[in-house]
Amino acid sequence: MSCIWRWKCNRYSKRNCDRCCKSGHRYLGVLEEDYDAMSEIMWCRSISHNGITGLGRPKDFLCHKLGHQLGAKFDEAHGATLSAVWGSWARYVYHLDEARFANYGRKVWNMDEENDEKTAVAAIEKTEEFFRSLHMPTCLGDMKMGVQPDEVLKEMAGKATAGDTMKVGAFQKMGEKELYEIYKKANHR
Repeated sequence: MSCIWRWKCNRYSKRNCDRCCKSGHRYLGVLEEDYDAMSEIMWCRSISHNGITGLGRPKDFLCHKLGHQLGAKFDEAHGATLSAVWGSWARYVYHLDEARFANYGRKVWNMDEENDEKTAVAAIEKTEEFFRSLHMPTCLGDMKMGVQPDEVLKEMAGKATAGDTMKVGAFQKMGEKELYEIYKKANHR
C-alpha cells in the first residue's frame, strides 16, 4: 500500500496502486484455494516492487521503518508489523491530505460519502477491519510481543531515525518525536 501514499503521483501510477489494493481486498482471503487469486496478488507484488507503480517517484516507507524496528527487536513478521502500525500512522497524517485518503476509500472500498474527512477516517477503519479479517494485528498489543513500555517505544523511534539525525517518510518527513507518537498510538487501542 505504500504506493498510494507517494507525495506526487500521476494518474497511471495512481490507477495501478488502486488496482493493486482492490486486488488485495478481493483476493487475499482465498489465496490458498484459488490459483487465479494467487497470480493476481503475485502480479500486484511484482509491479509494486519493481517501481512501475511509482514511475521513479519517492515512495513512503515510513511504516516499513517502524515495522523494521519491531521485527528486529521482537522477531515479528514484517507483514504483521506493518498492519500493526499502519492505522496509527494513517490517523497521524491523514489530515495533511484528506482528499487522498478519501480517494483511497472511494476507489478501494467503494465508499460514497461526500465529506472527505469522514471518508478518510472510514477508509482507515475499513482497512484495519480488513487486516483483522485476515487475522493480522492492528496494534502492538495484538502481537506476541504485547504492549510495550514507553522506554522501548522511544528506543525504537530513535533507532529508526538514527538518533533523530535523519527524517524519514515521503508523505510527511518525521523525526524521532513523531515516530514515538505513532508507536504510542499503535501500542494499544
